[in-house]
Amino acid sequence: MSQRRHKQLLLERAHSRRRWENQEAEGTTLRDLNREEVSQAIDSARAAGRLVEPVGRDLGRVLHGLGVRRGITILRAAVALFGKRFLPDLPQCGLRRARFKGTDKTEFLDQRQIRGPAFQLLEEALLFCQCHPPLPVGFIPQLTP
Repeated sequence: MSQRRHKQLLLERAHSRRRWENQEAEGTTLRDLNREEVSQAIDSARAAGRLVEPVGRDLGRVLHGLGVRRGITILRAAVALFGKRFLPDLPQCGLRRARFKGTDKTEFLDQRQIRGPAFQLLEEALLFCQCHPPLPVGFIPQLTP
């Protein structure tokens, strides 16, 4: 196989149209999506200047505009971003946050697990990091004159 063909195959694999998030979320309807999560995402996109055109209120059209719905088919990406229910179908939509005592990970100071839409998981992760910043502690020997 030529190097050129090999590179082409790698690019095709990396940008495949048959990725997990592009697959149909079987059995999912618009009722399975949280309209409030969709509204918050739209508001955040507007506030960041990433969305300037009017979107409207029709949930189906909004999802189509975001690229997470094809025709009447809801994609897995829509469920990961805006879903109401994640188990057992989407176990990857979970977050486990932990803070350890020391460096050997044998004793927890804080540990929490949540399941939810991707934007909520991101917010929770950021909040956890803000509440538990790494604070190195050391003692400086006191110099005597």
